Amino acid sequence: MKSVISIFNAALLVAVLMLTSSANAFAEQKHSGQAAGAPGQWEAPAGSPTLSKNYFLNRDIEFQGNFGSDRTYIDVDKHWKVSDAWLNLSLTASELSKSSALTVYVNDKPIHSELLTPDDERIQTLKIAIPRYAIKEGSNEIRLEVSQKQEVAACVEDSRDGRWVHVRDTSYVHLEFKEKPAGGPISEYPYPFLKASASPESQSGLILIPDQADEEEIAAALKIASSLGARMNEENADLNLVRDSQISSDYKANYDIIYVGKAKHLPREIQEKTTRSEGDETRQGAVIVRSASPYNAERTLMAIVANQDDGALDTAARLLMNKDLTSQIESDVHYVAKETDVTVTENASNDQMLLQDMGYPTGIYLEGPYRQQASIGIKMASNRLVVPGAKATLQIRYAQNLDFSKSLVTVYINGIPAGSKKLESEKAGSDKIEVAIPNNAIKSHYVEMKIAFDLQLTNEECARIQSDTPWAFVDAQSSILLPTKDERALLLENYPWPFMKDGRFNDTVVVVPNEIENTELDFLADLYGYLGKELRDNTGELVVVKDRDFVEPDQSSNYIVVGTPDNVRALRNLNASLWFKYDEGFGYFQSNEMRRLLENFSRNLASVQLVPNPGNPERGILFATAPLENNLLHAKKFLTEAKFVSGMVGNAILVDRWDNATNHYFIEGDSLNIAEKVSFSSPELKRFAVIFGTLLLMIVIGGVWYWRKYRRR
Repeated sequence: MKSVISIFNAALLVAVLMLTSSANAFAEQKHSGQAAGAPGQWEAPAGSPTLSKNYFLNRDIEFQGNFGSDRTYIDVDKHWKVSDAWLNLSLTASELSKSSALTVYVNDKPIHSELLTPDDERIQTLKIAIPRYAIKEGSNEIRLEVSQKQEVAACVEDSRDGRWVHVRDTSYVHLEFKEKPAGGPISEYPYPFLKASASPESQSGLILIPDQADEEEIAAALKIASSLGARMNEENADLNLVRDSQISSDYKANYDIIYVGKAKHLPREIQEKTTRSEGDETRQGAVIVRSASPYNAERTLMAIVANQDDGALDTAARLLMNKDLTSQIESDVHYVAKETDVTVTENASNDQMLLQDMGYPTGIYLEGPYRQQASIGIKMASNRLVVPGAKATLQIRYAQNLDFSKSLVTVYINGIPAGSKKLESEKAGSDKIEVAIPNNAIKSHYVEMKIAFDLQLTNEECARIQSDTPWAFVDAQSSILLPTKDERALLLENYPWPFMKDGRFNDTVVVVPNEIENTELDFLADLYGYLGKELRDNTGELVVVKDRDFVEPDQSSNYIVVGTPDNVRALRNLNASLWFKYDEGFGYFQSNEMRRLLENFSRNLASVQLVPNPGNPERGILFATAPLENNLLHAKKFLTEAKFVSGMVGNAILVDRWDNATNHYFIEGDSLNIAEKVSFSSPELKRFAVIFGTLLLMIVIGGVWYWRKYRRR
């Protein structure tokens, strides 16, 4: 009998172990299925490099009192298979925060908690591992919560008692991943030609043009560069545009390649890849072909080829600027007739924007007591100037278990409080706040709206924090109204205006050297990659003119001129229009009323200058120039990298070999519009108005007194 029982127990044990193993396998499969780039979707090629990217916070976060939370978001590309991730936090906790704990949530999953070390003088660095299963493809929410440890009750009246935690803007989320194998249909564009990784192994693709590239081919390549820039977020556009013979086949083997050109200029090895596409249809228009690269079978080639000089190449380039149409091409060959309608238009001047159109299709949900907040970034077209009448209208809901005598919602615009509203028990299920935006809150074409809820607990003394309550919700139909007018001065702080207008190219002519070299091509590719960040409409005019064909500026066009006086004759012809002019020998910049320059120092400068078109002061000419070609790169980053662009003001900058820049204002006639000359809500103007009004009143009173006193005489 005992042996039977033993056998039964053994069988039962085996069954339990099998069930446990199956359950663990199921759980593991469930977790791996949630991870970005799950194994079941695709496998990275053997030997492919591990790449990485850092998502910097780029803003300071301050937690005060017993409880607070903050959210930030990162995007995980669908082509990534994440292998490792962590959060690197740099923070300081006040001496009074002895029982403060930090909890990190990823997509609402708690992944880490720990007590903080209180020390006003010390910057703590925490490296917090993020499990793979917590990360998903697309948008991911990273939430930081600071609270008192469980034994300590959270007291409402202690919310400003000297307990604070400061998270520094240098904190970041780090991802390590491998990329999806190249291949697939044209709808995969811009992958793999556009890479967001910070790893040197993950450079963006190469845009290749023929040695004999004409104006149409160069213009098409710049439109391709802008289409890549339009698909980037805040990353800098590090693109590569070269002529075919300027690099070796071994160099090309390191890149995924976009070839842009006409059939008569095709290199033999690329022609072999497009042979299957030749025929009547090709001769009537253009063809887009995606295949393995002829220089490296593990790399991808996408060729955009036209057989005739009939504008079809431009149509094909504008097709790739249309994200919707491109996503519909589920083949590796696509024919484009010249008359194909590829236009995409979006009203970039639309004054009213809904939350659902700003990346929050389901609204914003905030949970937890005390201060809960979320920030929304809004980019306006660079030619738009906000006029009085701006307002934010928020449709909100919130929990019933609040102390409504102390709970409120506040809206901030670029850090300036715009308005607050007290929360009410009767309106908890459906409430609205409408606040006017101060005129002085918006100075540039970027607006940050922060929505902050102060959700106070009902217990007036102390209460233990209950997770997930209370809560607040901002509906996706909430809106911000920013009435604007199309009026900007020709100043570098308004760049990329006047070359972009309401999300499209603004009648721009690019003047290039007759024999354009890699320096100028790379410069222009990155410049148009940056302009592409504003691109919403592919109907704008972009024309390339070779230097030999340039006579004088057309009064209806804006111009971009990149180069040195040696390779761009137009610079010599327009020297009189420059704010910092070249000397008679075109070897250095001359001194002027703004700055004295030593000759030897000036020879090694680069300059970015925005001047009025001589034929039409409402149009502009942008010069990026240097006496020596190798110094052009010092000017490049001020037109292609956001952190340098944001530092430009005035009409002209001079950049030395160490990338130190000086800004200069030159006023010619009435170049500033009245809205940009005067801000009627500025503190200086208000003080002037008070002083002037007081003096005027004293003069009037004195005059009346004097008249009454001496009238009788």
